[in-house]
Amino acid sequence: MNRKHDNYEYLFIHGMYATLSKHGVNLSLENYSANLKNALKMVIFDNNFRCFTSSNHIREEMIKNFNPEFSCNLFALIKYKMGDELFDRMFPSYYEDSFSIVEILNCIDYFVDNILLNDIPKEWMDTRENIRDNNYFQDDIKKVKYFRPNNTCKKAVEDGIQFKLNHSEEKYAGMQAVSDIGKVKKNQEDAYYIGVHPQNNDFKIMLVADGMGGHVGGQYASNIAAKEMLRWFESLNANEFYNSNNDSLQGMIGKQLDYINTEIIKKYPGAGTTLCVAIVKNDNVFMCNIGDSKGFVMQDGKMIYETPTHNLAESCLHIPGDFARFHDRSNVVVENLGIHDDIVSDSCYYNTIPLQKDRDYQVVLCSDGVSDCLSQDEIRETVLHSNSEDIAKNLVDRALNNKSSFQTELEKSKRKFGIFGKHNFRKLLDRLRRAGMDENYERVIEGGKDNTTAVSGTIRR
Repeated sequence: MNRKHDNYEYLFIHGMYATLSKHGVNLSLENYSANLKNALKMVIFDNNFRCFTSSNHIREEMIKNFNPEFSCNLFALIKYKMGDELFDRMFPSYYEDSFSIVEILNCIDYFVDNILLNDIPKEWMDTRENIRDNNYFQDDIKKVKYFRPNNTCKKAVEDGIQFKLNHSEEKYAGMQAVSDIGKVKKNQEDAYYIGVHPQNNDFKIMLVADGMGGHVGGQYASNIAAKEMLRWFESLNANEFYNSNNDSLQGMIGKQLDYINTEIIKKYPGAGTTLCVAIVKNDNVFMCNIGDSKGFVMQDGKMIYETPTHNLAESCLHIPGDFARFHDRSNVVVENLGIHDDIVSDSCYYNTIPLQKDRDYQVVLCSDGVSDCLSQDEIRETVLHSNSEDIAKNLVDRALNNKSSFQTELEKSKRKFGIFGKHNFRKLLDRLRRAGMDENYERVIEGGKDNTTAVSGTIRR
C-alpha cells in the first residue's frame, strides 16, 4: 500500500512541477497549490486520466495506477497519513462508501495543502529553472520520455462534452478559455476552442460560439461550429501563417461557414449558433464574426478593434454598442449559422488587424453573456488590470457578478463628452430617443443572465 501511495504523490508533485517549469510558470505556493487542485478535480470528476497524463508530461506506465475509484484511493491515502481518529471526524461518510462533492473537494484541499505541499523541496519555489536543468530530475529524465502535451480543449470539443459542464476552464499555448452556465439558464449552449496548427505552434486559432434554440439543440449547433472550425484550421497549409494578404483565407473560411450552416440545418433543424473566430498569423490577426458574440483586439491595453454585431439593436436600429445591450430587442440576432438555409458567408464581418513589432496585443472573444453584462470600458479595464493568464477568468467572473444600468452608462457618457462635447452628447440622445430610449429609460442588466464565455490570448511580435 505504501508504494502505491508513493506513486500517487510522485505523480502529482513531480508531474505538476515538470509542467509548470516547462511553461516558465513562477512556482509560488499559491500557484502550485491551485494547479494541483485543478488537476485532481479533472482526474476525479471527469475520469480524464489520459488528458491529465499528456498535459503533465507524466510517463505512460504511471497512469495505470489510476482507476475509476480514484477518489476512494485518495481518501485511503489521507487516512493513512492523517490517522484514524482525525480522519473519522473529517470524513464520516468514508465507511458508507458514498462521498458528497463537498467532501471530495475538502479531501482535495487537505491532500494538496497538508500532504503534497509539505513534501515539496524549498528549492523548487519561486524559480523559473527549466526542468531538464534541475538536479532533482536528472536520474528520472534518463528513464522518462517527455512529450508535447495534448490540447484537452480539442478533445472536449471533439467529444462534445463542453455543454455538459456548468463551468469549464482551459489554458493552452498562451491562450485561456473560461465558460460558466450563468445564474439563470439551465443549459450550457456556449462552445469555445483554443488551439495551434499541428505544424506551426505560432499559428493559432481562438473561437467562441453561442448556441440558439434551447431544447431544439443550440448546444449541438455551437459544438458543430467549434468542431468543424478546428478541423478546418488544422487542414490549412502551415505556410498560410506567413501570408499577409487574407483574401484567400477569407474565401476559405467563407466556404467552411457555408458548410457548417448546412450541417447544422441538416442535423438539428431549428437550431443555430453565433460564431466569432480569431486567427493569429505572423503579422496580423484575422477576425470573422457572425451573430452577437464579440471580438476585441487591444494594443498595449488600448482598444483598437471591436467586431460589429448582428443583432437588431445595433445592425438595424444603429444604437451604439454600450447602449444597444439595454434595448429590449438586443437579444434578437439577425444573422447566424443554422436555422435559415442561406449563404451565410456573405453576411459575415471580416477584418484584418495588423500587428506591429515589439508591441503587446490582447485578443479577446466572448459570448453575449460577457458583452451584455460589461461595457467596452469595463472589458478594457479588466484586461488592462489582469495578468495575461487570467484575462478570460477575470472577464467571466466580473460579468457574472456585475450590475449594469442604462442610467449609469448615460451618466458616464455625459462625463466623457464633457463641456466641449455637449453637441455630440445631444446627437447621442437623439439617436437613443428614436430607438425609444430617452433620458427616463430604465433598464438594468444583472450579471449571470446568460451562459458566460470568454477566450483570450496575448501576442507579441
